[in-house]
Amino acid sequence: MSISSVGSEYLSIDCVHGCLAGGALGDSLGLPYEGLSSKRGFRLLGGPFPNRLFFGYGMVSDDTEHACLTAISLINSQAQVNRFRDQLASSLKVWFLCLPPATGIATAKACIRLLLGVNPMHSGVQSAGNGPAMRAAVIGCAVEDVDLVRSLVDVSSNLTHRDRRASDGAFLVAMASNWCRFQRPSDSRSFFDFIEQHGAVPKDKLFAQKFCLLRQSLEAGEETSDFASVIVLIALHAWLSNLDSYADVILTCIRCGGDTDTVASIAGSLSGAYLGFEGLPSCFGDTIVDYPFSYPRLLSLSARLVDFDSSRSLQRWLGLRWLLMPFRNIVLLMIVLLHGIRRIAPPY
Repeated sequence: MSISSVGSEYLSIDCVHGCLAGGALGDSLGLPYEGLSSKRGFRLLGGPFPNRLFFGYGMVSDDTEHACLTAISLINSQAQVNRFRDQLASSLKVWFLCLPPATGIATAKACIRLLLGVNPMHSGVQSAGNGPAMRAAVIGCAVEDVDLVRSLVDVSSNLTHRDRRASDGAFLVAMASNWCRFQRPSDSRSFFDFIEQHGAVPKDKLFAQKFCLLRQSLEAGEETSDFASVIVLIALHAWLSNLDSYADVILTCIRCGGDTDTVASIAGSLSGAYLGFEGLPSCFGDTIVDYPFSYPRLLSLSARLVDFDSSRSLQRWLGLRWLLMPFRNIVLLMIVLLHGIRRIAPPY
């Protein structure tokens, strides 16, 4: 193997690892602020660094779990569309049986339909939620062929959400991470040209108009918190406004309030893909105490994803997690409830 090919392989692993790790870290940092307004969140908890979930440490939510399940399904299926659909559907059923806290309504309904035997091609419900978007970055980062990315994103989206806006948003996220890995851009100027060139502009008329406003807002230098739009576009705005700083991306997402863990997870995965794992603040990773989502384990999954190495079953990557997940979910639920009780008290 030549030195140049070794360097290329390293950059690929660094990008994919950055995508998974950046998403997990954004999810973990944003989770304590979920549902709070920007002002209340900072008054109550202060800034997000270090992690504010539990005495400087954090856990991850369904955003990270779905990204990892998607990565495993891509590897085991070798990115073959029908096999990928079946793999991801099976993983979602097992995941849902472990009773994850705070599952989205549409995702919960779709998982119940899958458990009742509904064909994965028809399990999705009519919803424009963000479930497909939180699974999308890893697809675009792992697969170079744009047509295949589109097909895989559609399959992933339709498993849970059948609204065109959900798949449009997911495809935007996937193409953003694809742009990071395979175009290796030095700035954001070519991003919108890339999106338009590959037909990733949303098909829904209102969504497309908001996407145009995203470009105008960025060109005008508008703050992300002043850019009122759908979650996917807020995440893109936060990322494109702070391309060279992961910490600023996450801080911007949290300042927007609302669904902070999902916004920070999507934006964090794109920032991680753009900067690479080496560009992420190394001190942040140690704050995630949530097996198996440590940085070293995400690196092992990323290395397998770069080469689509399915020579060994990835069930070992999950280890005993499926058995331990219900107990882990109870712990997370208790911590979230404690945060809810704390929010009753001042400062307001």
